[in-house]
Amino acid sequence: MSGIAGCTRPGARADVESMLARLAHRGPAGQAVCETEAATLGVAWTGPQAAADQVLHAEQAAQDRAGAGRLAAAMVVAGGVTLTRDPLGVAPLYFVRADDGALCFASEVKALLPISGNVQCLPPGHTHDGTGVHAYFKLFRRPELTSGPQRIAQELHDRLAAAVRECVDGREMGCWLSGGLDSSVMAALARPAADRLHTFAAGLAGAPDLAFARSVAQFIRAEHHEIIVSFEQMLAVLPTVIYHLESFDALLVRSSIINYLAGRAAADHVPAVLSGDGGA
Repeated sequence: MSGIAGCTRPGARADVESMLARLAHRGPAGQAVCETEAATLGVAWTGPQAAADQVLHAEQAAQDRAGAGRLAAAMVVAGGVTLTRDPLGVAPLYFVRADDGALCFASEVKALLPISGNVQCLPPGHTHDGTGVHAYFKLFRRPELTSGPQRIAQELHDRLAAAVRECVDGREMGCWLSGGLDSSVMAALARPAADRLHTFAAGLAGAPDLAFARSVAQFIRAEHHEIIVSFEQMLAVLPTVIYHLESFDALLVRSSIINYLAGRAAADHVPAVLSGDGGA
């Protein structure tokens, strides 16, 4: 969960460092700032990284941090910076104009609020070239599948398995597990690809999801971790969850409270977790 920040103003190291400070949770492994003739760029990263001067060649740095297809990138071009957000909007990216006209950007709204309250979100599949926002990708309806159910099911299985193997790659890995279809599929596919698979389920005492998750974890022989939470614990983390979500959407906040508590527990055991989010 790395992040980027910067502005199209040279010599703005102090400003960018201040922006990165508000993204400190995205960069426990390190932060770096790079100044060019056209801009000042910053990045915060979570995993091992080579020398800082290799980090901030901005577009590649952002891709390395976010992963192929899940990028929020800032690339220095003649006269300024081009911002790019991935086609589906997996990685967040926001921008704002400073009083002097400089284009400032960051992975979270909170980093930009001291500059201006008029923060805008770069839409998925769009770029900002310093003059305006432009689409480079558009979803379109594909032809209906004509293969038989067995072939479609096999193709779906093979694609999911390949994607999971690419993420796991034999490492010790974690997986959020509710016992539902999406997370159970992710965990089952990850188990043979991981040296050790830890699964994590969180919920109130007696929640049906806990029992379902326990059954799935036992079946796939994962190292299961069950986090029983109280209503008081959920209330206690509510401000933190909203702070990081940067949203007051009731349904999103409600689901994110449990995810936050599960993620906090997972951080004590594994460097990353898989999730069934987006499966629907």
